[in-house]
Amino acid sequence: MRVALTGAAGFLGSHLADRLIQEGHEVIGLDNFVTGDEANIAHLLDSGAFRLIRQDVSTYIDIPESLDYVLHFASPASPNPASPFGYPNLPIQTLKAGALGTLNTLGLAKALGATATRLVPVRYTTKPNVLLKRSQWHICAFIT
Repeated sequence: MRVALTGAAGFLGSHLADRLIQEGHEVIGLDNFVTGDEANIAHLLDSGAFRLIRQDVSTYIDIPESLDYVLHFASPASPNPASPFGYPNLPIQTLKAGALGTLNTLGLAKALGATATRLVPVRYTTKPNVLLKRSQWHICAFIT
């Protein structure tokens, strides 16, 4: 199975890439490294099962080969307000990765006849200015 994975150099994306490759799948990782770290995927770069494309998901995505799945994990949505890379400090990039990134990954999946999945971290609070602890976040995956 060939999988395109956005946010491949992030915490969740890099671990998913590891798992997919361990299970014998080919992974095309996309990341713009705003919050992702190349150290998270360095061990995969020489793998014949992993290829990296430096890509901002808020721009058109073209992968001129067949894909089975497109997994959209790209988002600078870190709940750490002290981090210069957390979403409170990157509001535009966070919105673009979510909205335009979803549009572009769905377009890629549709063009190639692949299944698309969008991972969405969700905060549940009635106080919008209160940041929740990571343990209070819930992950939702939408499959189309």
